Amino acid sequence: MDTIQTTDIDRKRAIVDASSAIILFKAGLFGRLVQTYHVLMTTTVLSEVTRSGYPGAEFFREVARQPAVTIVPYGRCAAMRLSEDQRLFLLDRGERDTIFCLKHGRADFIIIDDGRGSSFCRNNDLPFINALLFPRVLLLSGRLSAAACDDKTARIIQCGRYSPKIIAAAGSMGLRELRPFLPGAGEGQ
Repeated sequence: MDTIQTTDIDRKRAIVDASSAIILFKAGLFGRLVQTYHVLMTTTVLSEVTRSGYPGAEFFREVARQPAVTIVPYGRCAAMRLSEDQRLFLLDRGERDTIFCLKHGRADFIIIDDGRGSSFCRNNDLPFINALLFPRVLLLSGRLSAAACDDKTARIIQCGRYSPKIIAAAGSMGLRELRPFLPGAGEGQ
């Protein structure tokens, strides 16, 4: 695998959950994600995406050894558990740890495709997008053509489990809604 290079330390920090990472890998976009943002992943999520037999397991093992992705040790998130909202404990461990890390300033936003995790983020005003919106973010930031955006979006829809309502909502989001997730000038170039 080629080494993923990053040079801009001022990139927005996106923390990704396992389902989103796998979907972006299957759509051929995880490398673009790393080129666009400083990507974080909890050790819990890393263990989920590197399980033998999972799509991209070897890819993610290699990515974890690259400087382009920061692996957040589980213990840092676990220490935050005692005082947190008990509703977080209804989520799977990977989503819960990912949200803990965002809530405690480790990232600027989450890329999450878990339904309960997304609902928690929405209900608690936490900044998040799903994998389905990443091609649109690339399009709006001038990093992907309209044709490539359509192609990658179709691939993500094939890989993910999105309801028609979620697909329609993603398709209607414009610059106003997605501005907080756009990379800054010079990032990912």
